[in-house]
Amino acid sequence: MNTAEYIRCITDVIYQLPDLSSQKKEQFLKSIDRIRKRAENPSLHTALIGDYSTGKSTFINALLGQELLKMAWHTTTAVSAFISYHDKEGIRILAETADGEKYLLNRPEHRRLLEQKLKIRIPQDEKDAIAYLSATNEFAEQIKRIGIRVKSIEKLRRISLIDTPGVNPGAEEAEFHARKTQEVLQKYADATIILFQAAQVYTGSFSRFLDENAKLFLNDAAFVITMMDVIEESRRISLIDYVRFQLEERFGIKNPPIFSCCAKAALLKQPDAEGRYWAAQFEQLREELTAYMGECRKKIIHRQLTYLMETLASEVDAEVTQGSLRLEQKKAVLEEGSILNKAGSLSQEEYKRLYTAKYKEYLYEKHRLEVLTQRCGQMHDKLWSCLTQLKRG
Repeated sequence: MNTAEYIRCITDVIYQLPDLSSQKKEQFLKSIDRIRKRAENPSLHTALIGDYSTGKSTFINALLGQELLKMAWHTTTAVSAFISYHDKEGIRILAETADGEKYLLNRPEHRRLLEQKLKIRIPQDEKDAIAYLSATNEFAEQIKRIGIRVKSIEKLRRISLIDTPGVNPGAEEAEFHARKTQEVLQKYADATIILFQAAQVYTGSFSRFLDENAKLFLNDAAFVITMMDVIEESRRISLIDYVRFQLEERFGIKNPPIFSCCAKAALLKQPDAEGRYWAAQFEQLREELTAYMGECRKKIIHRQLTYLMETLASEVDAEVTQGSLRLEQKKAVLEEGSILNKAGSLSQEEYKRLYTAKYKEYLYEKHRLEVLTQRCGQMHDKLWSCLTQLKRG
C-alpha cells in the first residue's frame, strides 16, 4: 500500500464511526490533510531547536555555506524563519503577518505596506532586514513567520530549514518563545535538528522542553553538539557518549545520531591547522546530516500514519466500550423496575406503563451494540491490517 491508500483507509474509518465527536473528527481530518501535504511535498521541513545561546544561527549559516543570518544580533530568535533553496541569485524575503497577509520585501510597494502596517522602518540590506524582523521581540505577535529563499548548498535543495525561537529559561519572553517553537513543531515540522552547546550540553529546562513539546519528533531527530572547540580534544568523545547516554536513558532513543562541530570555525575557514580541521569536519557533518535527513522523510510519514491509526483504533475500541456502558445502564433500570414490581411497590398497570418503553429502549440499544460491535470489529481489523503492512514496509 502507498501513502494515499493508507490515508483512504483512515478516512473511511473516521466517517464510519457513529459516535465520534465533531471536534475529534476535525482533528483527525486535519492530521490526515497534514500528512497528505507532506507526502506530496518533496521538501523535508526541518526545525532547528536549541537551548538559549546554542548558536543556531551560526550553525544554519555554516550549513548554507554563507552568512545569511546575523550572528549574535540578539539573545535569541523571536520570529521563526523558514529557509529554503532556490537556484537564483539574491535573497527573496516573504513576511507573513498574524492576520495571514503576505509581503514580499523584494518589492518596494510590499515593503512600504508592511512598514505602514507595523509602523516601522525596515533596513534596506536584506540580511539586516531578516535580523530586524526575526530577532525583535515586539514583532513576535505581529509577524507569524518569515520565509527566506536563497541559493545555497545543492544538497539542501530538498531540505527546508526552520530557525525557531530559542528556549531561554528565566527570561520574560521565555514562555512565549517556547509556545512559538511548539507551534512550529506541531504545524510545520517533519523532522528536527536539536542543538546542544558543548559547554552546557543538557540543561534540565531544555530536557523538559523536549519532553513536553518535541517528544513525537525525537526518534527521527538528529542531535548536534555545537561549539566543540571549547572542549579539550581528550574529552570530546566522552562528551558525545554522555549525550548519547542521556538521550537513551531519558527518552529511550536507541542509537541516536549525534554529530559535533564548530560551526563558527567552519564559516571563518582559517588557513591554520585547526581551522582546516573544523572546516573539513563540518563538510563531513553536512554530508552525513543531509543524507540522514533525506532518508528520514519516508520513515517520518510512516511514523505519523502509524500514530494516527493507533489513535483511531483506540477510538474504535472506545465506541464499543461506551455502547456496552449504555446497555448496562438500561439493563440496570429494567432490573430496578423488576425488583419494585416483585416487592409490590408498583401496580401492574404502573409497571407496564413505565417499563414497556424502557424494555423497548433496552432491546434497541442491545441491537445497536451488536451492529456496532460487528462494524467496529471490521474497522479495527482493517486498521491493524494497514498497520501491519506499514510496519513491515
